[in-house]
Amino acid sequence: MASVKKDKRNGNWYYVFDIGKDENGRRKQRKRSGFKLKKDAEEALREDLQLYHSGDLLKDNDSTFKELVEYWLNIKTPDVSNQTLKVYHYNLKNHILPAFGSMKLSDITTQKVQAFITRLVNAGLSAATIKKIYHVLNNVMKTAVQDEFIKKNPVEKVRKPSVKRKEVEVWSAEQMSLFLDHTKNSRYYIAFWLAISFGLRQGEILGLRFKDIDFNNGVLRIVQTLEHSGGQTKYGGKSSTSTRTIDLSEHDIHILKKQRSRVLKEKNLCGGLYTDRDLVVCTDTGNAINPRNLLRQFKAYLKQLDLPDIPFHNLRHSHASLLLTKFHPKVVQERLGHKDIQVTLNTYSHLMPNMQKDASTFISGILQGKQKEESH
Repeated sequence: MASVKKDKRNGNWYYVFDIGKDENGRRKQRKRSGFKLKKDAEEALREDLQLYHSGDLLKDNDSTFKELVEYWLNIKTPDVSNQTLKVYHYNLKNHILPAFGSMKLSDITTQKVQAFITRLVNAGLSAATIKKIYHVLNNVMKTAVQDEFIKKNPVEKVRKPSVKRKEVEVWSAEQMSLFLDHTKNSRYYIAFWLAISFGLRQGEILGLRFKDIDFNNGVLRIVQTLEHSGGQTKYGGKSSTSTRTIDLSEHDIHILKKQRSRVLKEKNLCGGLYTDRDLVVCTDTGNAINPRNLLRQFKAYLKQLDLPDIPFHNLRHSHASLLLTKFHPKVVQERLGHKDIQVTLNTYSHLMPNMQKDASTFISGILQGKQKEESH
């Protein structure tokens, strides 16, 4: 028996249908509510009945969303940075769990998630913030589907507010050269040089070790990062593709060897007070540089040179913009360690040279050449 009814208390529609009997012979039912329109409830009922008759409906799953979140966090924690975990916990605690924590997974519908997103919009949250919250919720529910807690992801079809992508501000080649020349005697020079020359992230720079550099074969490997807190390093990077290999030029090798000599000299001067962590960018006692100190010094140099005030991370973007004037985006994607080329295109499409005119000129030139050949 199945039926669609209107809830007289709130005016929403719900459906209910029998899913057999329990161990005591009592009738068991599946009910889902919260539908604004009758036709939406009827469509959802048809889908649920189809799943039930095919044997794919998880009839006995009484897990709550809060239980799923705990399960999900146990899976995610070993694979993400502490900073990413902080973002997860913040969005879960302040937004997602208050809305869904006590609900059974089977009761979370696309309509309820859509209403949740709408509430966030009405509360004045930015589109970018809502996108982050959506990402966490969607990630949790994807795991629920993959591990067979539920059959369909109710977040998948939710409409979220569009985020206007800000065009990243970058330096020109002349500005990058000016900055490096001005800071060449600074302890932080090597960090600035790594960001500009290879597009490394801040954590990748501060976590780089000399053993990650193959001077003989001219290769640099990104295999660990320093956390934003500056307290510890973590194997791997922002994503699986962040762990990567970058080829070095002779000039690159020269600069890195010079840095190694500087570090060894400081190690000998400190003696037993030196903490050897094999870091390329470090204090005079071998410890990791505090990320805040790096950023503070970066901003100080900007004021001295009166350069455009960009975030440190935009040195990475500046590196990418320079590459895109000569190389295919696939090369840039691999060098930066982006998960896929779409990330590269979405981030830097406005920086890529407009090749449409060149393409038209090229085609016209070929066709005109052919016409001239035929006229002779």
